[in-house]
Amino acid sequence: MPSENSPEIFRLRQRVEELELALRVTQRRLTDISEHSPAMLWITGPDSLATFFSKRKLDFVGMSHDEAVGLGHTAAIHPEDVDEYLKTYLGAFHARRDFELEYRLRRRDGVYCWVLDRGVPRLNPDGSFGGYVGSCFDITYRRGVENAMEEDRSWLKVTLSSIADGVLAADIENRVLLLNPVAQTLTGWVEEDAAGRSTDDVITLLEESDRSPTAPPTPESGKVLSAILISKTGKETLVDCRSAPIRDRKGTVSGSVIVFHDATARQRAATELARSNFALQQFASMASHDLQEPLRSIGGYTKLFAKRYSGAIGGDADEMIEFILDGVNRMSLLIADVLAYSKIDDGSPRILKPVDLAEVFEGVRTNLHYSISESEAEITQGPLPTIHAERFQMVQLFQNLLSNAIKYRAERALRVHASAAQIAGLWKISLRDNGIGIDAEFHERIFHSFRRLHGREYPGTGIGLAICKKIVERHGGELWVESALDAGSTFHFTIPERQE
Repeated sequence: MPSENSPEIFRLRQRVEELELALRVTQRRLTDISEHSPAMLWITGPDSLATFFSKRKLDFVGMSHDEAVGLGHTAAIHPEDVDEYLKTYLGAFHARRDFELEYRLRRRDGVYCWVLDRGVPRLNPDGSFGGYVGSCFDITYRRGVENAMEEDRSWLKVTLSSIADGVLAADIENRVLLLNPVAQTLTGWVEEDAAGRSTDDVITLLEESDRSPTAPPTPESGKVLSAILISKTGKETLVDCRSAPIRDRKGTVSGSVIVFHDATARQRAATELARSNFALQQFASMASHDLQEPLRSIGGYTKLFAKRYSGAIGGDADEMIEFILDGVNRMSLLIADVLAYSKIDDGSPRILKPVDLAEVFEGVRTNLHYSISESEAEITQGPLPTIHAERFQMVQLFQNLLSNAIKYRAERALRVHASAAQIAGLWKISLRDNGIGIDAEFHERIFHSFRRLHGREYPGTGIGLAICKKIVERHGGELWVESALDAGSTFHFTIPERQE
C-alpha cells in the first residue's frame, strides 16, 4: 500500500481537487443559469413531486422554496386551471413524454398571468428515470396581443359579412385567405373549400365585350374592371372589381384584397337609360320636324304678307311683322339647339378616336370665317394636343365657345387665344378672350339650359354652353369659366389623357 506521501497518492489528491473544482464551477454555472435565465425553471423527482424551483419562479409567485416543493406550488395556479394542469402533467409523467401547457399563474401581487409551461423527462447517469425538468415563461403580453387580434378578426368578419360587396383576401402568393358571404355567393365557393387555393381557381372572369378570359385588376393599377364573373356552378354575374394591397405593420405588401360589386342593377339601369335616351331622341327628332314645319309656314306667309302690304296698312304694322319674323327665327334656332342637345348623349357607346385639337380648332376658324372677318377678331392658338374623343363633338365644343367669344365682344379689338397644359393625367384646354366678361355670381348659371344673361341685343337661345358642358362631361372632363366684368373670360375644360 503506497504511503500518504507517495507520488500515486499525490496524483490522486490532485485529481480529486480538479474534479471538485470542476464540480463547483459546474454548480456555479447551473446556479447562474437558474438565477439569471429568463425562464422560470423547475425539477421534479421520480415520484412526480417538485424538488426544485429557480429563484425567478419563487420570486414570481412569492413563495419560499419549502412552500413551493411537493405540490405546494399548485396553490399559485388559477383554481379553474388546476385540474387541467394536473391532468396534463401526470398524463405525460406516466407516459414519459414531453408536455406543453398554458395556464394562469398567480403573481406575488395577486394578479393572474398567463404562462407557457414545458416539461421533458430527465434520466439519471445510470439511465434510470429521474423525474422531469421544465421551464415556465410569462406569455401574458402575447396572449393579450392574440386576444386583441382575435377580436380584430371577429370584428373584421362581422364587418365583411354585413357589407353588400364581395370581398376576397389573398396572401402574397395569391392563395385565398378569406371570402365574405357575398363573395361566396358570387363565386359559388365556400370559404373553407377556397382557403389555400389559388385565386385563379376561385375567380373566373370574362371580358364583357368579347367574353375572352381576363384577370382581376392588380393592386398597382388602381383600376376598376367591369367583367363577367363565372361562379363555380356556372352562374354569370356582371361585376365591377378592384384590388388593393394588404400591408403589414412595416408597410411591406403581404397580400391583396379584391372587392366585387354586383353590377347587375347598374347594367339594368344603363339599359333602361339607353332605351329612354333613344326614345327621347326619337321624340326630339319628330317634335323638331313637326314644330319646324308650321314655323316655316308662319315665316313664309308673314314674309309674303310683308312684301305685299308693307307700308300700306300704316301704324305699327311693319314693326309687328318684324317681331313675328324675329320670334319665328328664334323659335327655329331653339328647336335646333334642343335637338342638338338631345343628341349629345343618346345612350350609344362612345366611339373614341385620336383627334388632333389643333386641326379641329383650325377647322372651326374656317367655319366661322365670316364672323371672324366681320368682327375683325384676332384668333391665335398655342400647341394643342391630340386626344381620344368624338371628333364631331370637339368641333361643336370649340365652335360654341369661339362663337360666344365673338358674340360677347367688347368695343376694343377682339383677341381670342387657345392653349393647352398637362395637369395630373389630364389635358386642360383654355380659350381666353378680352370680351365683356361675366360677373362672378353668374359663373355657374351660364352652364344651365335656357339661362341667358342678356336681352335681345345678343342673339341666342341660352343652350350653347349647356351643350358644351354636356360634351365635356361625356368625355370625362369638367368645364368652368374664370371671368370678371369688362375683363374678358377664360373658359377651361379638361379631358383625360387616356380613355378606354
